[in-house]
Amino acid sequence: MRVPSGNHLMILTLGAFVVFGMISCGLSDRELWEKEIRDGSKLMLEPRDYKDAEIHLKNALDIARRIGAADGEELESLTLPVYWNVLLRLEKWSDAELLLRRNIELDRALHGPDDRDLAYPIGSLAGLLADQQRFPEAKPHFVESLRIEQLNNSSKSFSIADLELGLAEVEIALGDSSTGDSLYLHALSIYRTARHPDIRYQKALESYNAFLRTTSRWAESKYVESELDSVARNIEARKRNRSREVSNSSEN
Repeated sequence: MRVPSGNHLMILTLGAFVVFGMISCGLSDRELWEKEIRDGSKLMLEPRDYKDAEIHLKNALDIARRIGAADGEELESLTLPVYWNVLLRLEKWSDAELLLRRNIELDRALHGPDDRDLAYPIGSLAGLLADQQRFPEAKPHFVESLRIEQLNNSSKSFSIADLELGLAEVEIALGDSSTGDSLYLHALSIYRTARHPDIRYQKALESYNAFLRTTSRWAESKYVESELDSVARNIEARKRNRSREVSNSSEN
């Protein structure tokens, strides 16, 4: 399952803490919501106690819905991304899908169809559907998420590459290998611009290589395998450098 990136989740979680103080709902309900969202988010991020986090986030969502009206919808919008992330990590796919769809519906109503934050839940829903091999359902969500990312981000954004990679796999599963191949190549061209290659680049190369081998494109596969070796060596070198830096820092 393509679990969304921690950086995006951290931004949304911090946003929930900031915005709650600006919403003029009843004081006691606001304080209760803030406590539940804070406790649930902390448990999710550290020590990654997803089961207990789920309890707090369900409480936060119930409070937001009890408040109702515009204030409650804003709080619900802030709660949902944290909550469905927890459900994904608990592999509660059906429950996560319901909250993802509500997140998308609510954010469209609150912020419009082109809001940059909409790409996150739409892309996550696409990934969830694709992982369940519901490819015809997944495709329009990948396309819509990609459209929003392209409106709001640089054409070299890693988030665009991530979505193109997911859409490539869906297109190939639906029988359009040519479009899938083009999407793979464009995504890889974005990953190659990174100052330091990361795990996403490595996984993209592995996925593309599997596609090449399935279609008997052995010469291209050999080239990708050499690139994979280079990327793997660079990642390992960075890990060793970080370990030395940590060791030197602790000694000092």
